[in-house]
Amino acid sequence: MDKEGKGLIEATLDAVRMRLRPILMTRWRLSSALCRWLSVLVLVPARRTQ
Repeated sequence: MDKEGKGLIEATLDAVRMRLRPILMTRWRLSSALCRWLSVLVLVPARRTQ
């Protein structure tokens, strides 16, 4: 914060910008993987019974 001459709010906003994208990308990948996994669990048994 002091090394770059930024204030607390500006330094906090920079940190949020740097960290938010990887967090959101990880969450998106996990959500998409879980949706695929759940669709396999639901659709595959349904196809076998028909």
